[in-house]
Amino acid sequence: RPSRQPIDIYVCGWPCQSFSRAGLKAGLMDARGILIADILRFLETYQPNSFIIENVPNLITQFSDVFDMILVECAKLCTSMYKVTWDVRDSRLHGGLTQQRKRIYIVGVKKSL
Repeated sequence: RPSRQPIDIYVCGWPCQSFSRAGLKAGLMDARGILIADILRFLETYQPNSFIIENVPNLITQFSDVFDMILVECAKLCTSMYKVTWDVRDSRLHGGLTQQRKRIYIVGVKKSL
């Protein structure tokens, strides 16, 4: 682990066009879609106290294989260190937006906290 100040929370997402119902649905074949690998590498390297990863809920339905891979990779990186959960939330109800904006949130918190 690089010698740097500890990171309290890492909040991130990656471009959703690769997985969105409105996008091209190219998944991991789109260069934007594979940016999740950089997020997972960051988690492994810097081990923040907690993290939130955000993207479109279409990951669960049309791209369930990618979603499963993300959860498996999170589990590998985080099994002994983090408690990882996920949920789909509508920002209209939970974020005060005027439009419906459903997103999946994957949340990890260090077990030692």
